Amino acid sequence: MSQHPGEADAAQPTASRGSSRGGAVVLGLLLAGVLTLSASQPWLDWSIGSAHGAVHVTGQQAVGAVQAYGLTVLAVTAVMGLSGVVFTRVLAVIEAALGATALWSVQTVWSDPLAVSLNQLAEATGVSGPRTLATLVSESSTTGWVWAAVAAAALIVVHAVWVFVVAGRWKRTVRRFQKPTAASVSGPSPVDAAESAQTWDAFSVGIDPTENDGDIDDGIDRSLRGRNGSPGDPGTLEQNPRPRGEQ
Repeated sequence: MSQHPGEADAAQPTASRGSSRGGAVVLGLLLAGVLTLSASQPWLDWSIGSAHGAVHVTGQQAVGAVQAYGLTVLAVTAVMGLSGVVFTRVLAVIEAALGATALWSVQTVWSDPLAVSLNQLAEATGVSGPRTLATLVSESSTTGWVWAAVAAAALIVVHAVWVFVVAGRWKRTVRRFQKPTAASVSGPSPVDAAESAQTWDAFSVGIDPTENDGDIDDGIDRSLRGRNGSPGDPGTLEQNPRPRGEQ
């Protein structure tokens, strides 16, 4: 079935708006997944000596809130695929706040690595207290998973800003029980229906509907008067019944 060029042009922006919403949701889920995954991987490596070996501190052990931020961003981004424009922008603000907070939390790994590793170092050495542990351990080294968490958190903020800006251009979702508006209901108007009925009436009495509207109305009226048999009408044949006795 061929499609009108105008309909094809109108359908193309609608499809692109729908696909942009899906792409934004998939991208947000991907970034949140990277942030959540990186928090479960080693972030810091400590060398304590031959007696204790190396101690690996994961992101969840160092900054446990980062993984919670990633899981929350997952939920927020998933809801964006079903929400309206206003609620999507509210979710974008929440996503930006979560990404910025996660980014701030990750930087503590560089600012004070010993403080975020105290529990793991104390468990490995049996010694507690930051000053005592500082004399036992050497300098720590960060892994690539820290940089993955930083990149994911920064991109989550950028993603949230982008969603906030373009959310108004997305195709609006229609709920299952939403009442349709007048613009969404397609069908002939009462005026068109009346004109169509008048055209059929003209056809039924043998009148060309391409004539002027006034001629059509007059022709229909004359034909109807002729059918009804109104007395005194020149277009009506007066019927004179025969007497019962005549054959």
